[in-house]
Amino acid sequence: EEEEELAKMKDSVSSQKGVTLEEMSHPTAKEAQEQAIPKTLEKYEQLCELSRAYPLAKTSASSVSQGCREFLKLANKSRTQICSSNASLSSLIYEFGMQFQGNVLGIDLGTTYSRVAVMQGEDPVVIEEVEGGRYTKKSFRSMPSVVFFKPNGESWVGRQANMMTSLYPSRALFDTKHLVGTVYDSSKVQTSLYPKIVRGFKGEAWVETEFGIFSPAKIQAFILAKMRAIGEVYLKESATKAVISVPACFNEAQREAIKYAGDIADLDIQGVVEDPVAAALAYGLDKRDGLFAVYSFGGTFEFSILEISNGVIKVKAKRKSLSHGGLDFDLLLVRHLWKEFTRCHAFDASHYPLVLQRFLGAAERAKVRLSSEPQVEVKLHNLLNIQVKKSFVQKDLEVTITRSEFESLVSELIEETGAICQKCLEVANITRKDLDGILVVGGLGCVPSVREYMELFFGKSPLKSPRGVTPDEAVVIGAAIHGEKFR
Repeated sequence: EEEEELAKMKDSVSSQKGVTLEEMSHPTAKEAQEQAIPKTLEKYEQLCELSRAYPLAKTSASSVSQGCREFLKLANKSRTQICSSNASLSSLIYEFGMQFQGNVLGIDLGTTYSRVAVMQGEDPVVIEEVEGGRYTKKSFRSMPSVVFFKPNGESWVGRQANMMTSLYPSRALFDTKHLVGTVYDSSKVQTSLYPKIVRGFKGEAWVETEFGIFSPAKIQAFILAKMRAIGEVYLKESATKAVISVPACFNEAQREAIKYAGDIADLDIQGVVEDPVAAALAYGLDKRDGLFAVYSFGGTFEFSILEISNGVIKVKAKRKSLSHGGLDFDLLLVRHLWKEFTRCHAFDASHYPLVLQRFLGAAERAKVRLSSEPQVEVKLHNLLNIQVKKSFVQKDLEVTITRSEFESLVSELIEETGAICQKCLEVANITRKDLDGILVVGGLGCVPSVREYMELFFGKSPLKSPRGVTPDEAVVIGAAIHGEKFR
């Protein structure tokens, strides 16, 4: 196909004004040259948009010439001769070189949700995943970090996979990020509640499913590949370069495992950026000096102290907890729903996994809505059909949860994060008063009671982003900003 396009371009060049390639290079054909070259340039641009056959590795003058080699061949003259007939051509070629660098995706590979962003000019843009048809189209700025296997072994990733989890939980893989780069014999793995962890290659912790055994890196690769696809749909071009955010507490083995996952997903990983550093970039803190705390409350909890000087961001201290995160909030709500169900029906649903999965999905949705609404109604119909004598009785659940009830359920969990923050401050040998600002990021950073507790604990309000960045998108936006360095 590329050869056919090139052949058409050659015909186009030679047919313009009846001028051949040889005549175009002749000094007397200057007028014809001026008309032919811009059209050839337009054809070249179209070809590159179609096949991206000649991307530039760098924006240096030599690589610009290399990237435009085929165009120069078609014009049958040196770059100097071309530019003499069209003074603006040199700058145009350079601009093409910048364009054909390819965008660098910023990916927040989250425990619960993943996101992808890209720089458009000077502004970062969180890319939306579009689903549905003409009349049912919906856009989502985040994707569940879930992989689901169909009976034929094919996989679904994201929202569709998440919907199937409640029906076939044994076929779903989720919340596996914390297993990346870990060994089976480690205490973290042995105390993990994740089911079916087995000893894998070189003693690594792998996950067993009915469709095979997968390394955590392979599972993350499924998610990264979907992130890349979402980015390519938005950009309408191939996207192979990416920067991935990782928790500050990830060790070198875990970071290498994330890079390996990128390789599996056919991504050229330009680098990894720590979550708190990415958040700081999103808030423009690289332009300030001082000590800043990043309270990251998402799928897991992580607290970091950043030392920033002359644009250099250094992680001075960090602490994490796998037992304080979004799933833990959800489970507290699940327990509440289960109690309400038992009270209404005098029936124990704890032995029905599908019911508990539906409780879990409802709890997550309620948690998100309660961040902006005073109360939500949870309606779950046809949870169970219980046989009573010769007939079946349908078991439903309808309950209203207020924000105050939710805050009461999770208050102890939130307060426990304060102790983790205090230990981190002690490691950094600083006090709360020494901090110049606090960032509250992550999905749970949107919960009003979380922000209120942080303000009470540190004695100052969390910083506001000059870009209008929301807490759940701070990391992915920072990753995109960091990725601009590799263009």
